[in-house]
Amino acid sequence: DMNGFELYRKMRKIDEKIKVFFFTATEIYYEDLKEIFPTIDKRRFIIKLLAIEGLEIKIRAGLIS
Repeated sequence: DMNGFELYRKMRKIDEKIKVFFFTATEIYYEDLKEIFPTIDKRRFIIKLLAIEGLEIKIRAGLIS
C-alpha cells in the first residue's frame, strides 16, 4: 500500500547509494520533483513507452552516474 516514491524513501533509508529507476506513463515534472526529492537524478526516470534498446541505454547511463 505505498507508491513508488514512498518505496524510494524507504530504500534510501536502508542504502543512501542505491540507484533507483522510475517507470512512468506520464510526463515528468523534474523541477517539482526536485523540491520533494532534491537528490533524484532525472536520468533515472523512464517513460514506459520506450523501446527496449532505449531502455537499455537509459539504465546503463543511470548506473554509471
